Amino acid sequence: MFKQMYFIAPNAIKQFQEEVANINSGQVIKIIQETLQNLNKPCQWGQREGRLMPFYQCDYRGVIFYVPIIKGYGKWPTVPTIYGPEKFRKEINFHEKTHNSQIRSENN
Repeated sequence: MFKQMYFIAPNAIKQFQEEVANINSGQVIKIIQETLQNLNKPCQWGQREGRLMPFYQCDYRGVIFYVPIIKGYGKWPTVPTIYGPEKFRKEINFHEKTHNSQIRSENN
């Protein structure tokens, strides 16, 4: 059993299998749970549904992937998806552009 449990959304499992390693769902859940037990500071922040969302950089057998964590519907935080490096860059660029355009519109 893990000290901190996370709900791993089906989309996160699918994305892990596509972006990181094509292994069975049970293994994916175990790897993500293990990886998230000793988190350092987030490598980046994004926004989802008006709330800040931390992104954590993780590694599985030399493959870097990024895990966003959001407030869950129950008592467990949720991992909604997994990003490989290329998708992560696109996601962060999207958040930065959206944030910058919000700041410009607020200043006008």
